Amino acid sequence: MANNAYVNKEFNEAVELFQQVIVKDHRVFQAWNIMGVIQEELGNTEKALQLYLVGAHLTPKDGALWKKLAKISKYETALDILSFLF
Repeated sequence: MANNAYVNKEFNEAVELFQQVIVKDHRVFQAWNIMGVIQEELGNTEKALQLYLVGAHLTPKDGALWKKLAKISKYETALDILSFLF
Protein backbone atom coordinates (compact mmCIF):
# COMPACT_ATOMS: atom_id res chain seq x y z
CA MET A 1 0.00 0.00 0.00
CA ALA A 2 2.78 2.43 0.88
CA ASN A 3 4.60 1.65 -2.38
CA ASN A 4 1.38 2.19 -4.33
CA ALA A 5 0.86 5.56 -2.68
CA TYR A 6 4.42 6.54 -3.61
CA VAL A 7 4.02 5.39 -7.22
CA ASN A 8 0.78 7.38 -7.44
CA LYS A 9 2.60 10.46 -6.08
CA GLU A 10 0.41 10.46 -2.98
CA PHE A 11 3.40 11.44 -0.90
CA ASN A 12 1.65 12.37 2.35
CA GLU A 13 -0.16 9.04 2.45
CA ALA A 14 3.00 7.15 1.51
CA VAL A 15 4.99 8.80 4.29
CA GLU A 16 2.29 7.99 6.85
CA LEU A 17 2.23 4.36 5.75
CA PHE A 18 6.01 4.02 5.76
CA GLN A 19 6.11 5.58 9.23
CA GLN A 20 3.69 2.89 10.39
CA VAL A 21 6.06 0.27 8.99
CA ILE A 22 8.97 1.85 10.88
CA VAL A 23 7.01 1.89 14.14
CA LYS A 24 6.49 -1.85 13.76
CA ASP A 25 10.09 -2.53 12.74
CA HIS A 26 12.62 0.30 12.50
CA ARG A 27 15.05 -1.95 10.60
CA VAL A 28 13.10 -1.90 7.33
CA PHE A 29 15.59 -0.26 4.99
CA GLN A 30 13.10 0.20 2.15
CA ALA A 31 10.83 2.40 4.26
CA TRP A 32 13.68 4.75 5.18
CA ASN A 33 14.99 4.80 1.63
CA ILE A 34 11.69 5.55 -0.09
CA MET A 35 10.86 8.24 2.45
CA GLY A 36 14.24 9.75 1.55
CA VAL A 37 13.35 9.58 -2.14
CA ILE A 38 10.02 11.29 -1.42
CA GLN A 39 11.69 14.10 0.50
CA GLU A 40 14.24 14.52 -2.27
CA GLU A 41 11.46 14.73 -4.87
CA LEU A 42 9.75 17.37 -2.72
CA GLY A 43 12.98 19.37 -2.62
CA ASN A 44 13.64 18.67 1.08
CA THR A 45 17.23 17.65 0.58
CA GLU A 46 18.28 17.97 4.21
CA LYS A 47 15.41 15.75 5.38
CA ALA A 48 16.18 13.28 2.58
CA LEU A 49 19.80 13.15 3.71
CA GLN A 50 18.72 12.33 7.27
CA LEU A 51 16.43 9.52 6.10
CA TYR A 52 19.04 8.09 3.73
CA LEU A 53 21.56 8.17 6.57
CA VAL A 54 19.37 5.94 8.74
CA GLY A 55 18.94 3.58 5.79
CA ALA A 56 22.68 3.55 5.15
CA HIS A 57 23.35 2.46 8.71
CA LEU A 58 20.95 -0.43 8.17
CA THR A 59 22.87 -1.49 5.03
CA PRO A 60 26.47 -0.54 5.83
CA LYS A 61 27.90 -2.43 2.84
CA ASP A 62 25.75 -0.52 0.31
CA GLY A 63 28.52 1.50 -1.29
CA ALA A 64 26.21 3.19 -3.78
CA LEU A 65 24.05 4.59 -0.99
CA TRP A 66 27.05 5.87 0.94
CA LYS A 67 28.33 7.57 -2.24
CA LYS A 68 24.91 9.15 -2.73
CA LEU A 69 25.01 10.43 0.84
CA ALA A 70 28.44 11.94 0.28
CA LYS A 71 27.30 13.64 -2.92
CA ILE A 72 24.16 15.09 -1.31
CA SER A 73 26.10 16.20 1.75
CA LYS A 74 28.76 17.87 -0.37
CA TYR A 75 26.07 19.68 -2.39
CA GLU A 76 24.26 20.83 0.77
CA THR A 77 27.53 22.08 2.28
CA ALA A 78 28.27 24.04 -0.89
CA LEU A 79 24.82 25.62 -0.76
CA ASP A 80 25.32 26.56 2.89
CA ILE A 81 28.64 28.22 2.06
CA LEU A 82 27.16 30.09 -0.90
CA SER A 83 24.19 31.31 1.12
CA PHE A 84 26.59 32.56 3.78
CA LEU A 85 28.66 34.45 1.19
CA PHE A 86 25.70 36.09 -0.47
